[in-house]
Amino acid sequence: MNEPTVICFANPDVHTHMLDLNHPHSALIFEASAYLDRIKEGCLAYVVQSYPDRQTTFVSMRKECEGLSEFAITAFPNQREAIQKCSELIIAELDLLAGTDQADKPGCCRQCNQPLMTIPSAAKGLPELTICNNCPKKIYQHLSELEQLTGVIWI
Repeated sequence: MNEPTVICFANPDVHTHMLDLNHPHSALIFEASAYLDRIKEGCLAYVVQSYPDRQTTFVSMRKECEGLSEFAITAFPNQREAIQKCSELIIAELDLLAGTDQADKPGCCRQCNQPLMTIPSAAKGLPELTICNNCPKKIYQHLSELEQLTGVIWI
């Protein structure tokens, strides 16, 4: 039986079963992954932060989006426009979030007051994650798109 061929979105001409670490695009994919991971870390952080700390986190997340857009110009020229559009959509969502300050309810997201959920983590040294299934939802959707556009989905 033939195994399916996977196309690396960062370079559609590359057909592989997994990310080839020796391929010249691999370093670019790992660098893009670092930008996306820092944005994801911001999503985990802001849901438990005070209003002033959230503002700082939103600024940091915005800088990561801007950095990714700049990086995409040379790293992913074929996907540059789509990457920049997704980054702009994340920034727009961050601007909306930064403009609201909800009252705190115990056990709820400090941003939107929806119940927080604690789940086990597979990350070494991090036994569990506290997440909000509400306010970062659009950001995570755009991050998923970015993972496909940059090839990060394969690592």
